Amino acid sequence: MLTDDSGNVYIQSELDHFNETCVIKYNSNGDREWFTDYYQAPGIPCGFSFDKFGNIISASSENGEIQIQILNQDGIVILNKNIQFFNNRYFNGTMTLDNSGNIYFAGGDDNYSSDDYYIIKLDSNVNLEWTRSFDKNGESDYATSLKTDKHGNLFVTGYTTENEITSMTTLKYNTNGYLLWSKSEGQYSGGNDLELDMYGNAYATGFITESGSSQNYLTVKYNTNGDSLWNKKYNGTRNHRDISKIVALDINGNLYITGQSIGLGTGAYHDDIVTIKYSEAYSLNSTLNLTSIIEGFYNEDLNTMVSDTVQIFLRSVTSPYSVVDSAKSVLDISGNGTFDFSNTDVDTPYYIIVKHRNSIETWSSIGQSFTSNQLSYNFTENSDKAYGSNLVLKGNKYCIYSGDVNEDGYIDLSDVITINNDVIDFVTGYNLTDINGDNQSDLSDLITAYNNSLNFVSMKRP
Repeated sequence: MLTDDSGNVYIQSELDHFNETCVIKYNSNGDREWFTDYYQAPGIPCGFSFDKFGNIISASSENGEIQIQILNQDGIVILNKNIQFFNNRYFNGTMTLDNSGNIYFAGGDDNYSSDDYYIIKLDSNVNLEWTRSFDKNGESDYATSLKTDKHGNLFVTGYTTENEITSMTTLKYNTNGYLLWSKSEGQYSGGNDLELDMYGNAYATGFITESGSSQNYLTVKYNTNGDSLWNKKYNGTRNHRDISKIVALDINGNLYITGQSIGLGTGAYHDDIVTIKYSEAYSLNSTLNLTSIIEGFYNEDLNTMVSDTVQIFLRSVTSPYSVVDSAKSVLDISGNGTFDFSNTDVDTPYYIIVKHRNSIETWSSIGQSFTSNQLSYNFTENSDKAYGSNLVLKGNKYCIYSGDVNEDGYIDLSDVITINNDVIDFVTGYNLTDINGDNQSDLSDLITAYNNSLNFVSMKRP
């Protein structure tokens, strides 16, 4: 079923005894506006969606073909195309579209004893781009659900069989149909649905059979690299058959699972509908774990730094290198700090920029990407961690240059004069001219800035 912004409802249905597919449109009052003649679309339904123009895509399968109809809002067929795929078999599966309007199918044929995962990609003009099959061990494999992320990667889940034992198996393909990874979960398990979050993590749900409890709900979270981050199980009140069918995420990161579960009704076993909510399945924030040391604040003999606040900016890696997000936090005595951002995208690289109250603004050497909303970066390991190798070695740590008290990107005479004036006035406390963090402006601060000015230290950035 589909709904549009005007409250219209579109139904795709298989007609009993005819083995045909039709589409019906109802307006917001429930009045039927039109329906397609069943003979226009032979076969069983295997896909139903809007395209990027608001037209309706209806797909059905019969005799080894997938038939695709595109209808406008008035129910007029504007495209009718057949894709030959199987040899006189039905395609049992599902369909999705990516952000570019490309169409994907995943499923299997109706010969359940010899299925593979079958995956098809069509371009936005319904031309065949590629087909893929996945066979785990020469036995029955069947895809049940698929989703695409914003980069055009395709995720598929379903059932695979090895030595007559089924497993929930999830795959990830890139936009060109190259298999990036495949992951299977436990014996006697299977996947029924799949969802993706804003960071590209995948959530597959289905069932797993466990000793003493028959089948239980099984939901697994994978990161973009296919690593299993966690799995959740549910055993119903009767300790019997529990199979999850659908997974969904809300905008707050909560995860919802629904399916069938045998309950405690009287008499024969009763299948209940059971829905589970998991709170904060993913964080809405991305976290940067940063290590950075400020030259003047660092004591190489003690290998400690005076703790202080820094601000981190994330910038685009393409000109004009716009600011995407920023965060403030404190670097501890080891130079470690945690910074949370709310405007990042997974797998998108950003320059990391460190700004401190009296130090040179320092950029990471290249763009860095968050994976599963986590990123770690250490400026102290090597000079090439900074753009233009713009770090100074102090002891065995590479540090950010100190002395840019006016934050103009240069450590020069103007900075030295400002520090000197405060030294003469015996300025104390938390102030810009305190280069070493001891809460007083004195000769040691002046010397650090003066030496860096002699070396013409300045900000380096693309």
